[in-house]
Amino acid sequence: MAPAMALSRDRMARLPNLAVALGRQSVYHEEKPGRARRASTPELPMAALARLLLILFVVLSVVYVSLSFYSRAIRRDKLEEEWDEEIRSGDREAFIREGLDDYDHSLRRKLILGVYVVPIVLIGIIIYFTNYN
Repeated sequence: MAPAMALSRDRMARLPNLAVALGRQSVYHEEKPGRARRASTPELPMAALARLLLILFVVLSVVYVSLSFYSRAIRRDKLEEEWDEEIRSGDREAFIREGLDDYDHSLRRKLILGVYVVPIVLIGIIIYFTNYN
């Protein structure tokens, strides 16, 4: 047998089996006599959940800010259009500013917060039904 083949077989014999690689069981290697250490630390489920929630929060924040700016720009365009077609007297900027202040306190503005609520509730429902049904 070629030395390269013997080396690879020797290395293969020292590698942990597939179940160990997937974290199904723990393996301890002897470093020094009497001192054992873990070969690998399996990832904790709570750490995975925390990482998911952190990434989800960042992505949802980007979506929320983008949606807020878009919605405000649409409202501003509608106010400008209303001024140009119907009113045409007085201060245009004051009219738009008052309209945007009304928009800031409207229900539509608060409904955009559903960007955070809906995905988190759906993920919670999926986790519940996956684990307990």
